[in-house]
Amino acid sequence: MRCPSCGGELGGTSAIGTDNSWRCGSCGGVWVAAWVVNQMAEGKELMLEAENKEKLTGGKNVCPVDGETVLSRPADSPDGVNCWSCGKCGWWWFDGDEVFEFKHAWEIKRGY
Repeated sequence: MRCPSCGGELGGTSAIGTDNSWRCGSCGGVWVAAWVVNQMAEGKELMLEAENKEKLTGGKNVCPVDGETVLSRPADSPDGVNCWSCGKCGWWWFDGDEVFEFKHAWEIKRGY
């Protein structure tokens, strides 16, 4: 599968320890299932580490699974977090280390 952001190769990883997610070896972006996003929003600990990689471009902003569905910004995503979802398969894409920003934004929202 190819990274929507930079076109790099995605490799298997686990975002919360019980999932089969994908991470870009070039830019550090993360591709996760919708249920993983829900678990993160509910406070599940991330098993990933920040990579602080340079933001790369060159990807097509399309679903890594089918390679053609254009990703769009989810209506329920926190403001200021650079994330996208596929309207066809429901998976979410987080550019670079944005998955950590998403987690932090939901922690603030829960505590408000």
